[in-house]
Amino acid sequence: MTPDVTFDQLLLDATELYVAGNIVGARTRIDKALARHPGEPRALSLLANILVAQRDHASATAIFKQLLMQFPGEPALHFKLGCEYFAQGDIHLGYAEVEQAVLSDPSNQEAVSFYQQVRRMLGLPMIGNVVDLSPELNELLSSVRSVLATHPATQTPVLNEEPEPEHVDEGMMIDEDMTPMPGSELTPSPVSRVTQRDSRATDRLCVLDIHPGPHLVFTPECVKIPVNGSWFVREKLVLCWHMGLSIVPAQERFRGQAGDRKITSEVTGDLVECQGRGVVSLVPTEKCMFMGFNLEDSPLYIMEERVVAFAGELKWENGWLRGESHKVPLISFRGRGSVIIQLPGRLYSVPLPEEEYLIASIDRLVGWDGYVVAQYSHSSFIQVAGSGSLLLQS
Repeated sequence: MTPDVTFDQLLLDATELYVAGNIVGARTRIDKALARHPGEPRALSLLANILVAQRDHASATAIFKQLLMQFPGEPALHFKLGCEYFAQGDIHLGYAEVEQAVLSDPSNQEAVSFYQQVRRMLGLPMIGNVVDLSPELNELLSSVRSVLATHPATQTPVLNEEPEPEHVDEGMMIDEDMTPMPGSELTPSPVSRVTQRDSRATDRLCVLDIHPGPHLVFTPECVKIPVNGSWFVREKLVLCWHMGLSIVPAQERFRGQAGDRKITSEVTGDLVECQGRGVVSLVPTEKCMFMGFNLEDSPLYIMEERVVAFAGELKWENGWLRGESHKVPLISFRGRGSVIIQLPGRLYSVPLPEEEYLIASIDRLVGWDGYVVAQYSHSSFIQVAGSGSLLLQS
């Protein structure tokens, strides 16, 4: 019979196999070690490195998040987590984690150099020296460059064939109406009026039309949502619901973990989850109107207070846009599904220039769409770069 090898021996064997490049053998040993001591940090850290070598970035990300819960603020973990976000195309979260690592440990020259080269790709000023990187980090930089070059905001607007007016606003302006079509199964019928200075920018415009399915009725003044599974909505905006729906409070999600804080707003109330099958109807706050986004895998970040409803199948997390003395709560969305916000005025979608950055007033910020990095380095302004669109309100 095979002798009962101790945990320490299994960990040592796994480490030696990993260093020797025998990833499969290392994975076998580390799985056995974790079966003996689930959650042991050294074993988890090695497993995460093995998963990175196997290009299972989603699983590696989950482990680095778990380790950061045990060792908050550890620079090496922030850097590794940032690299995994970058590998999955999440430029904003990747940049935030790598920046945290560099701020916590500025003596790590390789991390600082990687950070500087990402800043250069984004059109942000470089603020440090650059040293040679490992082949793995150079490969990751190439991946980031490809994401920024070939994956702008993926949603496509529905445009009216209207002549362009003589006066054109800077950027993009969308004034959207959506009208339900007649019939027993109502669907949204979008009518969008777009003015643009550069027609090429439409390729990078974040859609404000919503096409979630054949039953949803959507207008700026009301939304009627057929729930078959899960939808998140703001409690104070619920006009009515019926049929077999259960309503439960929603808790914040951070680094893949459920938190204790409720997601709430004085204006729109608590965020609650409608589960089951039925219909829920929402109306906006006085002097506000609804606007909708249809996600097609491109990341979407919206200020938490502006979010009023979204489909339960979306992947979402809470986060912050941090400044020196302020932080703005955000919700990030990924996947395919619909997000509804409310605003008191118009929404402007401003495409980001390549290898340059935009500066905008923090008071006008709604969020952004695409592979974008935002910095809140001034009390009144944000600095934004990347590939996608900045969403601003009038």
